[in-house]
Amino acid sequence: MPFPRYLRYLSPLLILVYMTCSGQSSSEKKKQEEYNQIKEAIISKRYHFIALSATTSNGKTFQLSSGYYLQIMKDSLKVDLPYYGRSYTSSYGESSAEIGIQFNTNQFAYVADSIKDGGWDITIKPKNQKSADNIYLSVSISGYSRVKINSSNRSMISYYGTIVVNLNN
Repeated sequence: MPFPRYLRYLSPLLILVYMTCSGQSSSEKKKQEEYNQIKEAIISKRYHFIALSATTSNGKTFQLSSGYYLQIMKDSLKVDLPYYGRSYTSSYGESSAEIGIQFNTNQFAYVADSIKDGGWDITIKPKNQKSADNIYLSVSISGYSRVKINSSNRSMISYYGTIVVNLNN
C-alpha cells in the first residue's frame, strides 16, 4: 500500500510537536525538582540567603558585592548584612560589626508558612539581638527572595537575593 501523500507533510510536524512536548516535560521536571529542594531546605532549616541588593525604608537601593548573607543551619542563625538607613541611637564609637547587621545565635524562633502561589513566608525572631528584632523572608518557588529586617533602634531595611540550598550540612 503506498504511503499517503498528506502523511509525508504531516509526519515532520508530528515529530516536531512530540519533541517540543517531551522537552517541556523535562523542563517541568527540573522545575519540580528545584521546588522540592527549596521546600525541603526551608522545612529542615538548611539554606543560605545571598543578598544581591539592599533597599532602605525611603526607597534608596544599593547593589551589593558578594559575601553578604543570612544563613539558617538547623539550630543556628548567622547574619552578615550591611545596613543603610536611619539609626535612632548614636553609632559613635561602635565597630563596623555593630553598624552592620552581623550576629550569630542559637536562640531564635522560626516559623515557615506556605503561601498560595507555592512560595513561603518565613518569620525569624532572634533573641537578644539589638540589630534585628524580626526578620521576614518571602521566598518564591524559584528561590528568589526578599528579606525585611525590623529593629527597635533602626529603620527597616529590605534585601533582595536568592536562596541557596544546603541539605548536606
